[in-house]
Amino acid sequence: MLEVESNGSLCSCKVDDEAVVLLPRTIEPCPDSNGSSVDVADHSLTIAFDDIIAIVKEDTTAAGSSELPTLSTIIHYVRKVLDDPKWNLETVKITPSPSKKGEYETFLQEIQPKFDKVVETRPKKLVVLMNPIGGKRQAGTMFDTVMSPLFELANISCHLIVSEGPKHLIEVIKTYDYKSMDGIVMMGGDGTFSEIINVLMRKTQEEAGIDYNDAAAKLQQVSTPLAIIPTGTGNGVAEGLYGCQDVLTVTLHVIRGKVRTTRLLGTYADDKLVGYSGCISGLGLGADMMYIADKKLRWMRAARYLALPWVFMFRGIRHVKAEFTLNKRKRIMVGDGADQHEEFVYEEEKFDQDTSMVLIWPFPLLDDDGQFNLYKSCIANVDRTHSGDMFLVIYERMGRIQLLQHFRGLAGRKADAFENDFVKVRRAQSINIKYKEKPDEKSMYNRLISIDGEIQECEEPDYLIKILDGLLNVFSSTPLL
Repeated sequence: MLEVESNGSLCSCKVDDEAVVLLPRTIEPCPDSNGSSVDVADHSLTIAFDDIIAIVKEDTTAAGSSELPTLSTIIHYVRKVLDDPKWNLETVKITPSPSKKGEYETFLQEIQPKFDKVVETRPKKLVVLMNPIGGKRQAGTMFDTVMSPLFELANISCHLIVSEGPKHLIEVIKTYDYKSMDGIVMMGGDGTFSEIINVLMRKTQEEAGIDYNDAAAKLQQVSTPLAIIPTGTGNGVAEGLYGCQDVLTVTLHVIRGKVRTTRLLGTYADDKLVGYSGCISGLGLGADMMYIADKKLRWMRAARYLALPWVFMFRGIRHVKAEFTLNKRKRIMVGDGADQHEEFVYEEEKFDQDTSMVLIWPFPLLDDDGQFNLYKSCIANVDRTHSGDMFLVIYERMGRIQLLQHFRGLAGRKADAFENDFVKVRRAQSINIKYKEKPDEKSMYNRLISIDGEIQECEEPDYLIKILDGLLNVFSSTPLL
């Protein structure tokens, strides 16, 4: 092992196929209070090459000094903590002992090629699409202080495009040669994400000669990897992909360059596509709230979402009779012995229901124990360990106090947030929702659907929503732990 000084401590350093290992030499094995031995290895620092962002060599010899050069290597790496989706950037400085300069050169010859091999698979050129006024209007600051320095450290070049007004980024991406880039990084919230992916999805289908208005069409994947930096008002997409709403964490995911596919929801009405959703689609109260937030409360910015339940405490809750048709699937084992294999079988569930709201996510929000756990749901989403169904919540008749308590539970991430008598949870591959209006009861609100917080108005209140698997590539590392 190479004997070095690391951040002021005397260490032994070795390089294996997957990582750099630093072992403090000043810590000796000794018994603990229970009589068990404490292994020196418990105090080691193992840095996987996949987690290294940059390796920087420096000469710290003072200018004009006659002393022998003092050489050091600084490793910038991702630090993860178990059960915490947030990542941090750490550094470790390695300085060889005076008598170990030869071994130090050997160490550099071992570590650099292994790191270079990892870097080969990482993005080199990115286009960054920024909504500068989303959320707390901190996107520009976040880019300058967090993202740009990290991309520069990782030798990633960026073409930054700042939105000049509503729908500007939509017009940009329609003609931009994004296929020449290694990735598209969006800075904003769910609305920015929804705008961009809807352009990308439509453009990809048009280029492939596919009719995206046909709900039965086999759609083409958007090949360029995407990421959404959470600088908007609503950041549900980012939280669903990364388990948190942290700019540094998502930036590190992008730099690591691991790519996974994710699921979308496709919404169809009036025999055409209404839109694609990466986070949540809502009908009834879910759409009513987004409509009021957009048309009446936008001046409140992020606070408008906190105010919405109170608004509807006074406004009241609409209840509408609707016909639901769910297309569900389940896995079964067929065959015997060596011929036994797994297949999907499909079944239809149909029922009428008085409903106040329907919310749909492209991934489950409940863990294996039936508890609301967004972090575990995020892991199951990117790790692709769940069933691949949409998560459907149908709200029956509920009172105003029940509404307020439920939304407080969701906002507080309470494990039992969905354990209410007025909540019906279903999983399905697709759902058709048709409002049963009487001629004298037609309402504009029944023709509204919220897609990632963006309101769309349809001609008839008859909606088909289906899960679309594997159509987007996203920068996201699995597992997240």
